[in-house]
Amino acid sequence: MSRFTISINTDTAAESAERINITATAAGFTIAPTFLTITNAARPGLCGPVLRRGRQRPQANIERIAQWQITLGCSATDPTLYCPGADITRRQMAAFLYRAVSQRWTIQPPARAELTDVGADAWYRIYADWVISVNAFEAPGGVFNPGGVVTRADMAIMMIAAFPHLEAVTEPEGLFQDAQGADPAVIRAIEGMYQTGVTRGCTTTPLNYCPDQPVTRAQMASFFVRAIDQAPPAAPQTAGSGS
Repeated sequence: MSRFTISINTDTAAESAERINITATAAGFTIAPTFLTITNAARPGLCGPVLRRGRQRPQANIERIAQWQITLGCSATDPTLYCPGADITRRQMAAFLYRAVSQRWTIQPPARAELTDVGADAWYRIYADWVISVNAFEAPGGVFNPGGVVTRADMAIMMIAAFPHLEAVTEPEGLFQDAQGADPAVIRAIEGMYQTGVTRGCTTTPLNYCPDQPVTRAQMASFFVRAIDQAPPAAPQTAGSGS
């Protein structure tokens, strides 16, 4: 039996992404180095396999965004973990949106936003700058609030702003029972997502959206896959001018 030696070298380390160089050697030969990109934002009790084959649609959607490298996993020690039930922070969502939109559109370098709580060398700095440049995020007073949790209402606003082919409705029909008292912009965004099939609501009888609930990583995967699948075959060349 051959005995292998595994060498692991960290290329770059960050809160949400870490690129690792893995080299395996055995007597007489060396396996070509490979890079594995993972995250180190695991949350105990919430993790589930991302690469294990599953029959349910959420699992298939998770695998697709993993293949597209929109997500890089949630564990620094186990690359098969995705943490489907975990909440998503604003810094994580900025990165997810950037990678998701770049599947179909060429993203222009964003202008540097005036942010008081995001350092120039933060791993998510370019993502934060971009989501602000396309009006997907707000940063009143320069406060980005990178650790804030993204709600399903936030997700609707963010996706309508970030994906060029998605639009909010102009005249809401009041489809979602639990969104009647929401901000009008949120209602228009939610119904726009529903009309295009990006969201199906959180319950169907009655039809609810659960706008105040945190969006989970599993839900995000479904939103992204549906949005990307519905993008026009000849998608626009740019998304966000940085101006």
